[in-house]
Amino acid sequence: MRGKTIRQFLIDGVADGRWVSELSNWTGKAYKIPRTYVNLCEDREDLNNTGVYFLFGVDDRTEEQQVYCTCWPRKASAMSF
Repeated sequence: MRGKTIRQFLIDGVADGRWVSELSNWTGKAYKIPRTYVNLCEDREDLNNTGVYFLFGVDDRTEEQQVYCTCWPRKASAMSF
């Protein structure tokens, strides 16, 4: 198996903020956007592409970890939690 390079860019310059990650020889990008930063994403053109979205959180009733996964064209301004 050959090694790969993962390149990460800290959009806000802090580790607990928004990230963009790229894998060498792959055309996709992965984003990590904390819920408290979603409103800052409305002007990001790169989030206007079709994608797979994973929303991670804790169930308010059971306090168990949960994840919601969906895929569709979606604009950053339409993202709401």
